[in-house]
Amino acid sequence: MKLCKNCGFASEDESVAFCIQCGSAMDTNVTNNNTDTCTSGDYYQESMANAEATAPKKPKKNKFLLIGIPVIAVVLIAAIVVCSVFVFGKGPVIKIAEAAVNTVEAESFTLKVKADGETVECNAVLDFDKRDISLLVIGEDGDITGVYDGYMFRVYSYKEYDYYNGGYKTSWNYYKYDISDTIKMFFDEWEKSKDTFKRRDIDWDEIFKTLEELDINIDKEDVEEHINLEKTSDAIMSVFKLLNDEAWLEECMDYEKTKDDGVTYYSFDVDFGKMSDTVEELFSDCAESSYAEKAIDKVVEGLDMLEDEDNFVKAEFGIKGKYLSEIEIEVGEGSVSDKIKIEFSKVGLTKLDTDKMQEYLDKCEEK
Repeated sequence: MKLCKNCGFASEDESVAFCIQCGSAMDTNVTNNNTDTCTSGDYYQESMANAEATAPKKPKKNKFLLIGIPVIAVVLIAAIVVCSVFVFGKGPVIKIAEAAVNTVEAESFTLKVKADGETVECNAVLDFDKRDISLLVIGEDGDITGVYDGYMFRVYSYKEYDYYNGGYKTSWNYYKYDISDTIKMFFDEWEKSKDTFKRRDIDWDEIFKTLEELDINIDKEDVEEHINLEKTSDAIMSVFKLLNDEAWLEECMDYEKTKDDGVTYYSFDVDFGKMSDTVEELFSDCAESSYAEKAIDKVVEGLDMLEDEDNFVKAEFGIKGKYLSEIEIEVGEGSVSDKIKIEFSKVGLTKLDTDKMQEYLDKCEEK
């Protein structure tokens, strides 16, 4: 009988090379000839219990990666899109967008992400000359997620049963993924957006080209059978104008601007009913087919449903000087909600220990 050094699982099959419980290599030098206890005795049952209870855990989901990065990405992408397609003055959205761009182009910042009663800190350093991104995220439990030298790496701990010495011990897993193509795409899209900063229209050819680069194959001619892209461009530009019209924002998004301790806050509370009316008014003429008409109707109905079911989305953006200082977003229904708060600090001053980052990377196994 072979034994697993990692979790203690015992296998009667001498030909087995890897443990069926945790995947580790089976010990070829250790056997147990006590056949009376191989399948029904205390030894086997204890080994099974130990294997089930203490096998290496899958990497825990990092809240920053699951929540914080998507939120920040949406804000920053929105910032570039808004800033690159038009110059309509200095409305609230433009000011938020400019602060987001300034924060990224400061090339370093520290984020503190608070969600579900937990706090995660992220240190970020960008190098636009070398087109490189470095990140280090340390969770409250000591687990580490990082980006360095074109890789994303994870270092996380788990408890395992030490069958030979008895008791439990803490072990660490290290792995990394090559994300250099993703980093390259980020800088490509950033530069492309900056180059078109003063455009007042939408370049659909460029949009479809970008989708193709993302392996999202949508044929422009097929889309034009259902949607009038020229009218859609006008509708989208109208949306951008509205998002910088304080009177409209106050009516449809309960917009408020306040100041406190050197920070300017822009807060929004979406009125889904009024958003529904706006979508219907601006986009109903864009449809070129019954299919597109139904799609627009479904969007309108969906927004009305959100309003009827007492759903809400609230957002607040803080700007200090020319940088973002915080973002807080709350999404919920009735009295139940989820909230995430992201605080920015050390903008332009954050540094990373590159020797330590390289040390982590060297320990990681590439997946």
